[in-house]
Amino acid sequence: MPFLALIPARVWAEIAGALVLVILFASYTHRERVIGAQHELDAVNKASVATQLKAQAQIDALDKEYAATLAAVQEKQDADLKAAAANADSLSRRLRNYQANHSVCPVLPSAAAPAAGAAPAAGRVGDAGQSAVDYALDNLINAAYHDLAVIDAERAERDALTGK
Repeated sequence: MPFLALIPARVWAEIAGALVLVILFASYTHRERVIGAQHELDAVNKASVATQLKAQAQIDALDKEYAATLAAVQEKQDADLKAAAANADSLSRRLRNYQANHSVCPVLPSAAAPAAGAAPAAGRVGDAGQSAVDYALDNLINAAYHDLAVIDAERAERDALTGK
């Protein structure tokens, strides 16, 4: 340590002063950086809150639009289902009337069924010896009733899902 004793006290004072200035400058710089970072964080939080409010407003608007569209679709579907049910009932009634009016020939009553022991006439199909038209009408009527059952099941499922 004899070397350090050769350095004058004035130099030591200057070195100590410089160290104090460096420490003060570092402290000031650190403080400014902390304040700047806090300011940036506050600005980001403020922008984030504004963005979240704007996004929530858009979501609310879309929810209202969706609810209105859903209500309109449900009303249209209800009207379509009622019209389809009424149409199916009307069609079923008309087909049954047609079948009742045309199953027996009013001019030739014996044409309704083959004679005992005779072979069925050509053009007869089905289990009961029905004509092709009667067989097709029966199938159409059954299909219409099946469609009504499907419509009722879909309506019940939709009502269960929408809480009606």
